[in-house]
Amino acid sequence: MSLYELTGKHVGVGFDLGTTNSVVGVFMDGKATILNSSQHSKSTTPSVVFFGKYGVVVGEEALEKKRLSQNIIMESKRLMGNSYLDIQKFLSNWNFTVLNEDSKLFFV
Repeated sequence: MSLYELTGKHVGVGFDLGTTNSVVGVFMDGKATILNSSQHSKSTTPSVVFFGKYGVVVGEEALEKKRLSQNIIMESKRLMGNSYLDIQKFLSNWNFTVLNEDSKLFFV
């Protein structure tokens, strides 16, 4: 079912997928509204994903798991368009490993 079918209105949705935080906005009835995180009532949500035994967690809850596990991906946007040499300064901040194979970056 589309948003139009649900609301009877034309709705625009925008995403700002940032390196550190992400934001979602909705345009409806001639007005733009930034959505707040359902967890913390903030307009930004950390751009972090945790893959656990029982599923996937995102945002603040995933960030809280950073010190507990290597199953977390964050700041992955920093890899885009960069060489392995370019990202060396970030590697110590990440719980995941970056592999450089045939000039292509992979994170595991």
